[in-house]
Amino acid sequence: MPAIICHVHADGREVQLRVRFSQRVAIPAAEWPEPPGRLLLLCPGLTAEFRYVATTLNFAVYYIGAADFDALLDLIRRLCAAEPCRLPCVLTAPQPPASPTPT
Repeated sequence: MPAIICHVHADGREVQLRVRFSQRVAIPAAEWPEPPGRLLLLCPGLTAEFRYVATTLNFAVYYIGAADFDALLDLIRRLCAAEPCRLPCVLTAPQPPASPTPT
């Protein structure tokens, strides 16, 4: 299945995203040897949540909800005339909230 190849920033480096029309986003497994269960894509006017599904063929595969997927495709269509697309976005693995320390 074809994918739209994009690049975003993560931890000071450029990361490749393969946006698939099955509401999946694939990231080369080498980018995160231990794929986080959840990622956030922060773009101007868009925050999309990715949920880890599996690692297949050296790619960490993430599910993206329908509304976030549509918004991401709209952003790609508006900002990218050719592939690979470079989006003004940051990909981050949110940290779980710190547990309160007993007093």
